Amino acid sequence: MLDLGCGNNSPKLTKDVIPECHYIGIDVEDNNQSSERFSDEYMIVKSCNFRSAIELYENSIDAVISSHNIEHCEDRYGTTEALARSLKPGGKAYISFPAQDSTSFPKRSGTLNYYDDEGHLSEPPDFGKIISILTANGLEILYATTRYQPPIHWILGLGNEDLSSETGEIKEGTWCYWGFESVIWAEKAKAA
Repeated sequence: MLDLGCGNNSPKLTKDVIPECHYIGIDVEDNNQSSERFSDEYMIVKSCNFRSAIELYENSIDAVISSHNIEHCEDRYGTTEALARSLKPGGKAYISFPAQDSTSFPKRSGTLNYYDDEGHLSEPPDFGKIISILTANGLEILYATTRYQPPIHWILGLGNEDLSSETGEIKEGTWCYWGFESVIWAEKAKAA
C-alpha cells in the first residue's frame, strides 16, 4: 500500500487494520506523526520531488491512498499521473481533495474554506483534469463525486452546524454537510 501524505499516524492506523500489508508512506513533513516505525518504507521528500518519489514504484502497488495530498503538491497533475502509473493491474486508488466550491465556504478552524489551510497551493485541483489523467492511464472510475455528502454524516453535520458556526471550528459531519471534499475511487484495468 502506498500512502501519499501519510501524516496523522496513518502508518499505525493502517497496520492496526491490515497488519500484513507492506506499507509505504511518502510525505513532505512529519505531520502529526509518531508512528513512522510502523511503515515498511517511509520517505520525507520536498514537494517538488513528490512525483519522482512515487515514480520509484511504477506498476508495483496494489492500493494507493491520496487523502488530501494533491492540493499540497507543486506538480499536482504529474503526481496524479505517477500515482496512476504506480498501480499494478487490478490495483485500486482512493483520492480525495478539497472541492472547487470550498473556496466560497465560510472560514473555520480545521479548514472548511480552501484558503484556511496555508499549505494549500493556488486553487483546488481540477476534478475533471484528475479524472482525465486517471482514465488516460488505464484506470476505471468506480465512484466519483465533486462534493462528498454521505447522508448519515450529512445529518450529523446538519445537527452540528450551529455549534460549528458559533465556535468557528469543524465539528463531526461539518465537511459532509458542506460537501468539502471531492472523492474518487478508481481501479487499474486488469491485464488481459
